[in-house]
Amino acid sequence: MEKKNLNKLLFAFITSFIFITICSKNSFLYPMNDWGDINCFFTVGRSLLDGKVLYRDIYEQKGPLLYFIYALLATISKTSFFSIYILEIITFAFFLFYGSKCIQMYIEADMYSYFGMIILAFITAISQPFVHGGSVEEMMLFMQMYSIYVFLKFIKKEEQPNKRECFIIGVFCACAFWIKYLACSFYVGLVLYILYVYCYKKKDYKTLLMSITYFLFGFGLITLIPIVYFAYTHAFVDLFTVYFYNNLFLYSSKIALLASIPYVIIK
Repeated sequence: MEKKNLNKLLFAFITSFIFITICSKNSFLYPMNDWGDINCFFTVGRSLLDGKVLYRDIYEQKGPLLYFIYALLATISKTSFFSIYILEIITFAFFLFYGSKCIQMYIEADMYSYFGMIILAFITAISQPFVHGGSVEEMMLFMQMYSIYVFLKFIKKEEQPNKRECFIIGVFCACAFWIKYLACSFYVGLVLYILYVYCYKKKDYKTLLMSITYFLFGFGLITLIPIVYFAYTHAFVDLFTVYFYNNLFLYSSKIALLASIPYVIIK
C-alpha cells in the first residue's frame, strides 16, 4: 500500500475511534447499551456457543451470518459489548477510507479527502441507524462503500473491476443476503449496470463471464457457511421458515396476539 493510502487509513482509524467512542453505546463511555436489538443479537450469539440451534431452539428473524458474527464476538467478551465496539471502529474506519478514495476521484487534493472523512463520519454517526451502535446497517456500510468505490472507478475512469474486486463484491453481496437479504437490492442495481455496460455498450462477453464467475465464487464461498451449519444441525426447514417465509409473510403483518399463537405453535 502506498504511503499516502497508509496515512489516510491511519487517519480513518483515528477518526473512527473518536466518533464511535462518542456516538456508540457500546463504547466505554456508556455504562450499558439498552437497545433491544443488539441485546437480542448478542443473546442469540451466546446461545449458539452454548449449543443451541439457530431458529429451532432460539428465535430471531435476522440472517444467520449476523448471529455467527455475534457468536464469534462473544468468544472475545461474553459479558460486555467491548468486542462489538472494536468491530465498529474497524468497519467504520474502512467505510471512511473508501469514502475518501471516492472523494479523491472527483477532487484530487488530499486535503479535501481528509476533510471529507470528518464530514462523512459526522453525518453518518449522527444518523438514525447509529443512534445506539451495532446495527445491521452500520455493519454493512463499509461493504457498500467499497462496492461504490469500485463502480465509481468503472464509471469515471473506465477501470473495469478486476477478478479480486469481483470476488470481494460477491463476498459482500453474500454477507448482505445472509444478514438482511433486503440489503441485496443495493447490489442488484450494480449488477444490472454491469450487465448493461458489457452486453449493450461494450459487447464484451468474455469480461462479463469473468466478472460473473468471480462474483459467484465469492458469493458461494460465504454461502457455504450457513449451508454447512444447517446441514450439520438438520435445520434447513427452520432456516426457510423463519428467515424467508416468516420475514416475507408474517414479520410485517399486523396480526393480533391471540391470532399469532397458532403460527408459533405450528411453525
